[in-house]
Amino acid sequence: MYLLLLACLAAAVSAPAEAANPVTVTVYYESLCPDSIKFYINQLFPTMEIANLSMNVDLQLIPYGKSKHEKTSTGWNFTCHHGERECYGNKVHACALKKMASKNERLTYLNCLMKSMLEDRKIVFPAEKCADQFNIGEKNEIIQCANSTMADDLLADMGNKTEMLQPPLKSVPTVVFNNKYDENDFKEAQTNFKGVLCKYISSPKPAECSGTSGSTSLTGSFFLLLTTFIVFVSQHQ
Repeated sequence: MYLLLLACLAAAVSAPAEAANPVTVTVYYESLCPDSIKFYINQLFPTMEIANLSMNVDLQLIPYGKSKHEKTSTGWNFTCHHGERECYGNKVHACALKKMASKNERLTYLNCLMKSMLEDRKIVFPAEKCADQFNIGEKNEIIQCANSTMADDLLADMGNKTEMLQPPLKSVPTVVFNNKYDENDFKEAQTNFKGVLCKYISSPKPAECSGTSGSTSLTGSFFLLLTTFIVFVSQHQ
């Protein structure tokens, strides 16, 4: 029985709990922008793969960037920073964000799209290839959405959200923490996203932030539980 209790205590220490006050992180980007791609695959995705960090993030992805959109008599008309191919890529991203239920699968799928375009920008946009590679259950929904008027509406909405950014967007990717643009955070996040995120995470911070508060909190919790266990054992001998 004591061994079972000890195992439960260990699990309680190691299992991450949901954050009460997650940091809102909004990323304004483009599907074919080299800087957007590098930020996603080198900074954002590796950080979001860390459970103790991702649980502290309310991530909002806005695939639009420096595109333009206008309503015409026949629907929406888009002009994208890197051409029509990027418009389609932005639509695929927007549809994936809308249709995919799993946060982790969604991030992995988008990472595959980004990596594929970084390796070869001339290939067919890998919406289906990446869906097949990671066995994405919503594959057909994403493809159908990307080729429908739904994608137009979703992308127009991304454009409206981008136009609401203050100050107005100047470069991509632009990263905003807790809905307030900060020039220093924006610049640092390009190469040290995890470090900037950790500044915003409330204490006690995760040990992955390499801060004394996170490490102390984890260690302190362990010893508190260990002490409780020892007292329990001594009282029942």
